[in-house]
Amino acid sequence: MVNRSYTEFKPDYAIPPGDTLSDVLESKGMTQQELSIRTGMAPKTINEIIKGKAPISADTALKLESVFGVSASFWLNLEMHYQEDMARIKAKKGLSADIEQAKKFPYPEMAQKGWLPSTRKDEDKANNLRQFFGVASLDRLDEMAFAASFRRWDTPKTSFHALSAWLRKSVLNAEEIPAESFSLKALKGSIPLLRNLVKGNCSEFHDHFEKAQEICKKCGVALTIVPHLRHTSVNGATQWVSPVKAVVSLSFRYPYWDVFWFSFFHELGHIVKGHSKKEIYVNLDNSDADIREEEANNFAADTLIPPKQYQEFRNRENFCDDAVEVFAKETGTSPVIVLGRLCKEQVLSWDIFARSRFDRRLQLV
Repeated sequence: MVNRSYTEFKPDYAIPPGDTLSDVLESKGMTQQELSIRTGMAPKTINEIIKGKAPISADTALKLESVFGVSASFWLNLEMHYQEDMARIKAKKGLSADIEQAKKFPYPEMAQKGWLPSTRKDEDKANNLRQFFGVASLDRLDEMAFAASFRRWDTPKTSFHALSAWLRKSVLNAEEIPAESFSLKALKGSIPLLRNLVKGNCSEFHDHFEKAQEICKKCGVALTIVPHLRHTSVNGATQWVSPVKAVVSLSFRYPYWDVFWFSFFHELGHIVKGHSKKEIYVNLDNSDADIREEEANNFAADTLIPPKQYQEFRNRENFCDDAVEVFAKETGTSPVIVLGRLCKEQVLSWDIFARSRFDRRLQLV
């Protein structure tokens, strides 16, 4: 008999301790019935140990030591290595399944963005994705809270796997943001400060974003930018990582001043309006609008431009740069926000920006 604890060989099969026990019984000319009498163990238990259906416990190992003179540690080591081999075989089968699952994720793009280590090995990809998502197996993602909702968006344009990765990265980013405990009162009180930031210009974006992030942190909201992944169609998302910490994520899918701030206030709208903390709100191009999305849209629109003044301005015929600039100054907003709203509502065409002196494209470099 070989003491397997001294070998480095890791087989793709598992030998139950019962095989060794059966060999010992045969060498001793002893039947299972006789072993039952000598140990006081039920014949059924001994038979199940031999067939690998029952484990060798510490109590059983001590009894076998008394009968055969072979140390209890020997029998326990056999059991330990058997269980280890069984677990390894099961893990290997699970890894094979995860390798297939991993092919559904945009691994190269995630690695290019620095979210995952770059590798060509399928096993490494599967293991890296497990660590990224914090799961023992990738099939666990199907059981997680967001799965049921996001499956309905698993279309040629929107991939459940890519969207899951984007949202997970949002959570990982948020873990590095030391936000204070959430306060709805503090957040509502900070809206004027946040709105004041939209009056800047594209060249000042980073400075204004950092200010917005600091204000949000004090209210219990972690504001993060997660670069857009192909096949997600995502502009932003709101989710709660705990009852006292919300996460607002924006994607830069459309790197424009007006789009960024509208998306930002849209996500804040979910929080300010008290939408359930148990759900994740994802702003997708192809998502079905519901009342909560409409509420978030209205909150963003009315926060950025006072609704009464906007309707009066919208009814004008003159939308030259000077008129837009005067209106934006009067309402404490940005000319780009005003023009973007008019284009979104098809009052103007988007090519107006090509003729305007107002630059809407964010300078991200």
